[in-house]
Amino acid sequence: MGQLQLVKAANNAISAVITFTVSSTLAGQSLVMGVFNASSSSVTSVDDGHSGSWVTRSTTGVNLHWVDILSCPASVTSIIFTASVADVMLGFLMSRDDILAFDQIVAQRNQSAVTTWTSNTSAAMAQNSEIGFGMAASSVSGGLISGAGSGWTAGSSATVTGGVLDDASGDSGFMETQIFSAGGTTSATGSCDVSANPKSILALYKLITADTLFGQACY
Repeated sequence: MGQLQLVKAANNAISAVITFTVSSTLAGQSLVMGVFNASSSSVTSVDDGHSGSWVTRSTTGVNLHWVDILSCPASVTSIIFTASVADVMLGFLMSRDDILAFDQIVAQRNQSAVTTWTSNTSAAMAQNSEIGFGMAASSVSGGLISGAGSGWTAGSSATVTGGVLDDASGDSGFMETQIFSAGGTTSATGSCDVSANPKSILALYKLITADTLFGQACY
């Protein structure tokens, strides 16, 4: 069990829409999506073409949006994300088969003149076995977000190298993950150019364990 696919997308223009093209899904997979909008905005809709029930985890009036569907329909190949404000957008989408439930989202953090970005710190995890998704982005041309922090792994797949997305408009984004086995609190962190003025977010999900497979509570 684990990651099935990771894709990236960017609209590279002033638009309220960004489209993710994915390999055809199997019913029941979990899809998590982080989208950066250069303007403060809110999530208007997420459409997978199969009436999937997407949930917005992030707040309104932010740059970094986080949405998910923890049991997606079969045969999804395209997901259209629409924001309330049209601007340049980029994002990452990961599918996994080991997520049990959503735990928490950590509010967006804005930083400036740093070479290490760090998200706000989470509350205590709801169970020992969880996965964290960290995302950071910048709308400063040339302000690259790059490199995972200690303990974190840069997202990687055939279409995403090292978790980095540097789009044609000069915006930059990065996704990373970490598997936790002892609960506690955490923050996502990574490297960036000093000019990036990064914005970051962190989402945590409970993972399927031997206990949960047999229908037992896991604490």
